Amino acid sequence: MATLAAKRTAMQLELRADQEQALQKIYLKRIDEEKTLRAERQEKLKGQQEELAEEKDARLADRQKLTEKYNAQIKEILTAEQYTKFLQLQEKRSRGRQRIEGYN
Repeated sequence: MATLAAKRTAMQLELRADQEQALQKIYLKRIDEEKTLRAERQEKLKGQQEELAEEKDARLADRQKLTEKYNAQIKEILTAEQYTKFLQLQEKRSRGRQRIEGYN
């Protein structure tokens, strides 16, 4: 998944090979952290039927922190123009996810 995401982003931003490799490493680290957070939350909620609203808010806050953390690292490897386009693509994907979630 990280490889595919890095490849797609590299094509969209016209990244050099070294930028693509650095981006892939960042994506892999983020995926690992997300898995750890998810496992911790599942263990905490084990046996409960419904996720509490507070837990959902905490999960969203953790994801936002990860996004900020990794966007800062990504910014370091991209040119200003590439980073601006990266943020635009990220926003577009976010709006797409929100639209899909609205149908569920």
